[in-house]
Amino acid sequence: MGKGFGIGSILGIPIRIDYSWLIVFAILSGVLTTNFLRALPGTALPVALVLGVLTALLFFGSVLVHELMHSVVARARGLPVSGITLFIFGGAAQLEEEPPSPGIEFEMAVVGPLTSFALAGVFLVLWVAVGGLRLSAGRGAADYLWMLTGGRAHSPAAAITLYLAYINLFLAVFNLAPGLPLDGGRLLRAVIWRLTGDLQAATRVATVTGQLLGYVLIGLGILSFLAGNLGGVWLAFIGLFLLSAAQQSYQQMVFRSMLTGVPVGALARRDVLAVSPDLSVQGLVDDYLLRHSANVFPVVSEGRVLGTVGLNEVQKVPPDARAVTPVGQVMQPVGPDEVVPDTLDAWEAVRRLGTAECECLLLMDEDRLDGIVTRDSLLRWVHTQRQLRG
Repeated sequence: MGKGFGIGSILGIPIRIDYSWLIVFAILSGVLTTNFLRALPGTALPVALVLGVLTALLFFGSVLVHELMHSVVARARGLPVSGITLFIFGGAAQLEEEPPSPGIEFEMAVVGPLTSFALAGVFLVLWVAVGGLRLSAGRGAADYLWMLTGGRAHSPAAAITLYLAYINLFLAVFNLAPGLPLDGGRLLRAVIWRLTGDLQAATRVATVTGQLLGYVLIGLGILSFLAGNLGGVWLAFIGLFLLSAAQQSYQQMVFRSMLTGVPVGALARRDVLAVSPDLSVQGLVDDYLLRHSANVFPVVSEGRVLGTVGLNEVQKVPPDARAVTPVGQVMQPVGPDEVVPDTLDAWEAVRRLGTAECECLLLMDEDRLDGIVTRDSLLRWVHTQRQLRG
């Protein structure tokens, strides 16, 4: 997932939209607009477009409810949720910790498909309530129930509710596929975890099934495209996403197993390069960023840490102003979560460094800077450990 923007919060959980979401929203709105023109003969294009956009918004509202239920169960079991992001292939709730037991993993996973099934049922009831099953001479109920394949609807309300029932049903069934990162993969992992007591082995199995599912979808997508169906391209993209996400899920588990229980002091760089707040931004670039592997540096004056500065801050200063702009003017102040003891668990360090605001962690010995930990230093440590282990 790439960058995005916040749209508010629900139940205290921040909601974000990834920029990739805009792509699928536009595509889905276009497809639905075409379907409304077919299902509601005589409908003007602007009206069909409004109906398509409205239905797409309601569908992503359904996805948001699906993810909110994951988050509600997680918080009820004591797991912090940092937010929910809607992106190109749906949505994801960001948990700050992994479930501590297979039972909690199962509960958190199963609530998603159950929510989508329930939403499909609600929209189907609404479809009946607005006259979706009303019969006319020469037509049967199946003509209306499956208007998605060419039938006609009595009204825009009937069309919208039936589309939403169908899409939520598809979402529920697809999410039950037994492969990470889908809910079905988490259910499979929970079952294997309960039977074996080995979370890493369970993750490995669920990851392999997720990768196999990805390959199957890619293959089906290619065959469909070669047969003249442009929808095969979308199917292949979903397969690529599942393949990548499954691999990332396992890598995260490997990182967690390697870092949990390791004190962050064992990963810290002790030869800390600090800069003066009076140094120009251009001097930072020439003498530090271009000469050393680090991309963030503490700003220190008279032995006191004032903040941190790095590539992100440099990029905010126009090139022609860097020679006259002091580092102290653009540095980031040090937050309370960025000063940590040597004994902090390294996996907790990963969690803190996973936020956009935190670029590094500082280890302090009373008032003296004793070490620094960055995302890059954590990744290098893990990479080196994996090479040493063969």
